[in-house]
Amino acid sequence: NANTTGDMVQVLEFYKPGQRVQPVFAAAGIKTGKERFFTIQECREAVNKYVSERLPAEGDKGKSVVLDAILASAAGMKGQDGTEVAKAELWKKVQNNLDDYFCVVHPGKDHAVDPVSIKKGPISKIEVSVEDRSGGRKHTTHVLHLATYHLDEQAVAEYLSRKLACSSSTYELPGKGDKGGTAVMVQGSAAKQVAELLTTEFKVPRKYIETKDKTKPKK
Repeated sequence: NANTTGDMVQVLEFYKPGQRVQPVFAAAGIKTGKERFFTIQECREAVNKYVSERLPAEGDKGKSVVLDAILASAAGMKGQDGTEVAKAELWKKVQNNLDDYFCVVHPGKDHAVDPVSIKKGPISKIEVSVEDRSGGRKHTTHVLHLATYHLDEQAVAEYLSRKLACSSSTYELPGKGDKGGTAVMVQGSAAKQVAELLTTEFKVPRKYIETKDKTKPKK
């Protein structure tokens, strides 16, 4: 069923320092561990703390830093200590060596029954794609990754069928993990309408919905 609470689905994104970045946190006196997660701002503050407290004064040049061995490793530039790098560029490189985690909080769910869990990896967006059928004469719209947002695929299929006055169904995707699961198929080209309904009725923030046109260009 559609979400009638009026509240949007919340996606909370967390990070852990990867193996290369852990020495930065340790030297800055920040504890890490299996159950310890950080926001992106906290990760950035850890790097800034290391620069201000552990880097020699001559290494901090305001908008840039001269890398020591620990920062060079954290930035994926092992062996390049002594290199001067802009702080903004350093942070971008360090971000690439953070481990991603996320959890999804659905306002319409009883999370005492359906617990919120933190999962490793960047979150997959809901994919809404239009594909050719019958040699390109007809089209179908496919919706993937609904379960990631605590949405029941069968309920979504039934709702779209009623709202768009078209046939819709669910089917199983081959593969495991992110490549597998249950998808929804809607008859016709309806990516725009489906994406809008996922936001307005099922309260998934638009930035977590990706639309794709997989139809072949007409000759």
